[in-house]
Amino acid sequence: MVKGWRNLVLLLAFFAAFTGLVYAGSIYLASCGCGYKSEKLFVGRGRAVKKDNRPVLCRRCQQVRTADMLQKPVKCNACGSTKVASYEDDSRLYKKTGDREEIFLGQDHFLCPRCRKFNLRFNLTGKWD
Repeated sequence: MVKGWRNLVLLLAFFAAFTGLVYAGSIYLASCGCGYKSEKLFVGRGRAVKKDNRPVLCRRCQQVRTADMLQKPVKCNACGSTKVASYEDDSRLYKKTGDREEIFLGQDHFLCPRCRKFNLRFNLTGKWD
């Protein structure tokens, strides 16, 4: 009976990992043609972290940063300012291309904090856990 439970647990763990039910975060770099480059942005959730980091424009830092969306009020992870706007939720920060309602990092042009043009791109560089 113990062997059967062990196999079931392994099967469920494999299923969860394969279907994305186990959260893994993504590492992005934001860059623009004007030369702006962000630091590494650890977006999403890791298994051991009880945060939901999302890319934001911090108005105090004047940089692309991350903020924990589970924290209220939402604050910049770098400076603690509440003057942040989410790149995924604030329609003033991206230029929609087509009829899509959903915004995916890497597919749209976003507002650059340096040149203030919609040429900022998010490039996936890895995963974190």
